[in-house]
Amino acid sequence: MGSAASPPGFAALREVEATLWDLVMTHAPALIVLPGRNGAFLALFDRLERHLVTFEITGRGPRTFKPQPAAVSFHHDGRSSMFLSSAEAWRFDARGPPRLLVRVPEQIVVESRRFPRFPVALEMGIGVRATSNDVATAPRLVDLGQGGCRLAYGAGAVPEWTAGTVVRLTLTAPPNAPLLLHAVVVRRSGNEFGLAFQVDARSHEAAALRSLIRGVAALS
Repeated sequence: MGSAASPPGFAALREVEATLWDLVMTHAPALIVLPGRNGAFLALFDRLERHLVTFEITGRGPRTFKPQPAAVSFHHDGRSSMFLSSAEAWRFDARGPPRLLVRVPEQIVVESRRFPRFPVALEMGIGVRATSNDVATAPRLVDLGQGGCRLAYGAGAVPEWTAGTVVRLTLTAPPNAPLLLHAVVVRRSGNEFGLAFQVDARSHEAAALRSLIRGVAALS
């Protein structure tokens, strides 16, 4: 697959092979997303040879398989990372778990946060409403920065957002007026989502966001 533009909050990593070797040597966990009904499933980096990365599937794998695009997300050196490539083969072994072979990507993108994040305590009283595909939810705001935020959901209330999902956020912090922001999901970890804001730095929304962050930073 060809190189693609990095998503908001990420930058291209040039040392692809060295990073993949680190991930294989540590048997690092990953989340693999295939298109259609196959959805997402958990895996471990298992082997690197020639032009293929082998993943050991730790949960339920794809129901059917054919060569197709694949998105792989993982953590490396404490930062969220991901790459787009193609799933080439699906192997079953009677002596062990099934494995998925994915072509080595041309690039890996890693989180390159430009702005600090500040923890948001419940007693700060910041209300959150998150809407995607006309479905509204009420998560908890975990942290906040000029570039994005982290949201957490209670058990049984976690939406099925994937990387790239567009979300409209309304942040309410009286006595200020509600602040409407557009964001995109860049990662998921359990019941938590990392979002990157899509805000013009010269807009009223950006100024209001900076004001809100100053208040959060002062109480952090």
